[in-house]
Amino acid sequence: MISKQAKVIKKILKASNKKLEHNIKHTLEKRKKYEKSLTAIKLLSRKSKIEWTDVEGVRVAWVSPLVEDVERTIIYIHGGGFVYGLSAVHVAYVDRLAEVCRAKVLLIDYSLSPEARFPVALNEIYKIWKHLINDGLDPSKAVLMGDSAGASLSISVALKLRSNQLPQPSCLVLFSPSVDSTLGQESYIYNNDKDIILDKEIMDYFVDSYVGQTDRTDVLISPIRADLHSLPSLLLQVGSDEVLLDECKIFVENAKRDGVDATLKIGKGMWHNWHLSAERMPESSESLKTVADFIAGNC
Repeated sequence: MISKQAKVIKKILKASNKKLEHNIKHTLEKRKKYEKSLTAIKLLSRKSKIEWTDVEGVRVAWVSPLVEDVERTIIYIHGGGFVYGLSAVHVAYVDRLAEVCRAKVLLIDYSLSPEARFPVALNEIYKIWKHLINDGLDPSKAVLMGDSAGASLSISVALKLRSNQLPQPSCLVLFSPSVDSTLGQESYIYNNDKDIILDKEIMDYFVDSYVGQTDRTDVLISPIRADLHSLPSLLLQVGSDEVLLDECKIFVENAKRDGVDATLKIGKGMWHNWHLSAERMPESSESLKTVADFIAGNC
């Protein structure tokens, strides 16, 4: 049974988000709304200091909690189906994340599709990681984290770091990642009407915008097909009502198969990216606490 607060939020999201028209015109219009929403950052972000700058030519925000003894750094990759940018919701969540995890957070405003298709965003995040390491970042005190498309990019970055024998973060935290771009798992059928955010049609638009003519089975696009050995410990959270549920389950099983310390948390009755509602419903607050405990145990 989900909380009363979750029921209210779910009802609002169901009315406003599901089955929206998805095409390039809609994408551009929604991006403008996201940009306007950033004006709310000063109101939403009361617990941290936010500094905007550029790293390797990419716009980023350093979010520093107003607490003593900041112990670690989180590199956060926002979601948005690879096509949408930052919103005040993401910044507000990262603000809370910084405080609860006692971490300085780098929020990366990577290039978006379809204008900048795979592997542009992946390469930007990879270069930023290398820059941070060369600038003195201790990887044993760093976490790579993302939601939705950002969680998928986090996995791909970790795979690319491993391939190039570069330092890995201490751990990965993944919220509702898409790890099978062929969209072939059964939860696309049995959860298609339950998921109030995504369905197969929407996901196909997102993937096509990001991938273009590249093979969808490429392991940096569909890491469910990757050899995951030597990746850092990972925590993956996914909702029971998500179309992405089955591929997330399989990915964690594959990680364990390849010797990775992998933890799966399924939010009962939860939808895609429910964790972004932290402080507005108890399920999201509990999700954040789980993340904080996991990070504290790994770096």
